[in-house]
Amino acid sequence: MRFRIFVLFILTSAAVIAQDIAPRVSYIYPAGGKRGTSFELIAGGQYLRGVTNVFVSGSGVTAAVTELILPISPREAQLLKDQLRELEQKRTQSLKKRSGVKWTAEDQKKLEEIRKKLANFILPRELNPALAEIVKVKVTISPDAEPGEREIRFQTPIGLSNPNVFYVGTLDEYTRRHRKILRQGKEDRDPIVTLGECDVRVSLPVTLNGQIMPGGVDKYRFMAKKGQKLVIQTLARQLIPYIADAVPGWFQAVATLYDSKGKELARVDDFQFNPDPVLYYEIPETGEYVFEIRDAIFRGREDFIYRVTIAEMPFITGIFPSGAPAGKIVTFELTGWNLPTNKLTLEIPNVTPGIYQLKFDETDLAKGVVPPKFILKHESYGMENPAVLIQVSDLPEIFERESNNSLKFAQDITLPVIINGKINTDEDIDSFRFTARKGERIVAEVMARRLNSPLDSIVQLVDEAGNVVASNDDFMDKTSGLTTHHADSYLLATIPADGVYYIRIASAQQHGGSEFVYRLRISHPRPDFELRVFPSEISLREGGCNDFTVYALRKDGFDGAILLSLKSAPAGFRLDGARIPPGKDTIRVTITSPQKMFGTPVKISLQASAEVDGKTIVKDVVPAREMMQAFAYHHLVPVSDFLVWVRSFNPQKFPVRLAGETPIKIRPGTTARVQFEGPPLLKEFANLALSDPPEGIVLKEVVPKRFGFELTLYADPEKTKTGIQDNLIVEISPRPASQNNNKTTQNLKARKIALGTLPAIPIEIVR
Repeated sequence: MRFRIFVLFILTSAAVIAQDIAPRVSYIYPAGGKRGTSFELIAGGQYLRGVTNVFVSGSGVTAAVTELILPISPREAQLLKDQLRELEQKRTQSLKKRSGVKWTAEDQKKLEEIRKKLANFILPRELNPALAEIVKVKVTISPDAEPGEREIRFQTPIGLSNPNVFYVGTLDEYTRRHRKILRQGKEDRDPIVTLGECDVRVSLPVTLNGQIMPGGVDKYRFMAKKGQKLVIQTLARQLIPYIADAVPGWFQAVATLYDSKGKELARVDDFQFNPDPVLYYEIPETGEYVFEIRDAIFRGREDFIYRVTIAEMPFITGIFPSGAPAGKIVTFELTGWNLPTNKLTLEIPNVTPGIYQLKFDETDLAKGVVPPKFILKHESYGMENPAVLIQVSDLPEIFERESNNSLKFAQDITLPVIINGKINTDEDIDSFRFTARKGERIVAEVMARRLNSPLDSIVQLVDEAGNVVASNDDFMDKTSGLTTHHADSYLLATIPADGVYYIRIASAQQHGGSEFVYRLRISHPRPDFELRVFPSEISLREGGCNDFTVYALRKDGFDGAILLSLKSAPAGFRLDGARIPPGKDTIRVTITSPQKMFGTPVKISLQASAEVDGKTIVKDVVPAREMMQAFAYHHLVPVSDFLVWVRSFNPQKFPVRLAGETPIKIRPGTTARVQFEGPPLLKEFANLALSDPPEGIVLKEVVPKRFGFELTLYADPEKTKTGIQDNLIVEISPRPASQNNNKTTQNLKARKIALGTLPAIPIEIVR
């Protein structure tokens, strides 16, 4: 009976945990603030009703919800307008002598409240549901907060929102009024919009925060002195990497600098191949200048937000070599603006091979002291200085030597090797010679675009007679979630006969220059993998279970099994189905919470291991957002934290556990029984259903047992294929209205809400 009451409580609770209607935040504005300040932040999104808490990663930043503004329907708006009309008539009557009508403070308060509510009414044709709900937040940044990128999430009774980028800055900031609010009513209108003039004057150095509305152009006026070398850096796409319903998929900012008479001095719409523009300009004469920002095709919306820094600051535009072996001392050549030196000698730490961001403190860099921090690239959406990426390797490295344009003068190499080189001119072709035996498999991989080099490479494997054995122009690397033009080359080829072979690299677009740097790996296959997990936030009840998806991004032909485990988590968390079968790229895994409540989200980290050539490879699993670009393309954009929020529904807890050996083996045309330990009467109050199972797998029956329940699975012989290995996810949902008359339960079912899942069931289809 206690269990019946417990399950009924879950089904009828208004605060049911539901992954498929989790709160979503489309943008935050401003997307950052200065250390030592407090300010109002506004978030726009969907399913934010009941928002309670705001969480900012790292330390030194606190945030508290101050107001939630929900859109009102046309009917509600009409009722409010009728009330407003009556109140305004009353106020008019009260001004007439001998009318006998008295206007009270209560009437004035009511009038203001109605006006405020009507300010949030938008015509249905203008309403974008993904932006319609507004949360106001008071943010306080401590003076000692570490500058740089953070993640901000919102919490509602339903769960945690997706993360958004938030920056902690060091300069004074100017923030325009939020455009969704300023367009309501004359008394709340920004004078800039009213006058259509460049009426914002700022003092340098400064960080500017704004939003671009349809057809909008924002302008800022500032004084500058002759000889100042200004860097104007725009963050737009780095703040919101992908906007699903905006072609090409992000806010494409254009930055323009004018003199006081309106003459255009400089204009940029990107930085190398990065969509966010960076403008460098040396001031010719002391006077007033105007900075302008707009969208490239004059689109705009509340989520077209930007942060622009205008300062005489150091900015690195290139680094060579763009990588080095771990543990070695290397001297790098730097190119850029306002740099105190063009050389940097570093001892590369003994870190795991991968792509790292070198993060410099601007004050130290200006003084010529440059002790950078090594930060894994996948820990952030973007970079404050996008050029400063290096690849740390565990292979021998050499430098390309000119002239090696032809096969006759090709540079001799010994495999394996990483070659650091440049495509110096538009016609430059770099050639490298090695010997190989028949049947050997050779990999040639270019790292250029992924290290923020403008090079769009093409690579060829050529035999001694000059015949092309294999060639590749572009290769899609799914680990690069922010890359939309995958311009790096990769080939994996089998040597047809003993002899001398060449690898040639050139620019596919015949563009070259000193900044067109590359790293070329030539080796035998080095099987490897990386993992991404989505979503990066999960909500559970005590002892509850829910699923997430793990993506296996395999490299150099690796197709082995991968085992997942909890690297760090509070005691009591459990993974089920934590094995990615050989050759499989995605799998759904479940996590079960301990029988205790956590007041705030807890950070959990996962790791993975696999056997490769007799050695165990261990990798961290990277949390990510699955984001859509321009209606079609999906990207896995890495984030920093994988958060789990465990909350209580009832003092009585009933954990469910899969019993017996796994995987469950099923032959086509037969059934298999799966035993679960846990509550025996779950069937009476909730439905169990398979979620996206392999074709032909059906849940036939659920039978309560004394100390649990049993599922019967059936494999359709006409549809199932032998050899398939996967996890079955069983979703728990309210029973249909015909079986349960509780109105709340009916409403939940109508909204297709899942209450959670059972632990994942590993299966294998056998002969």
